[in-house]
Amino acid sequence: MALDQISGYLSKYKRITPPDEHIRKMTAEIIERECGFDVRPQSIRVHGNTIFIKAEPLLRTEIFLKKEKILEKLNELHRESRIKYIQ
Repeated sequence: MALDQISGYLSKYKRITPPDEHIRKMTAEIIERECGFDVRPQSIRVHGNTIFIKAEPLLRTEIFLKKEKILEKLNELHRESRIKYIQ
């Protein structure tokens, strides 16, 4: 009986996502490798399964052209993140 209560209590911690800072840094590194320009981690915001990037329109267009490859590498390096969208 007591073990059931403990497992129920601990099950809510399975859904904890990693800190946004780590995902922002990884995203900035991947964009630098794939697109060839720097994006500061401070200009990247993570909300749920979506990444929002504040950058110049030309840079954002380049990111969107390579979006699938960026998402693939991000989810490959950090399986728990489950990021699906870049905006």
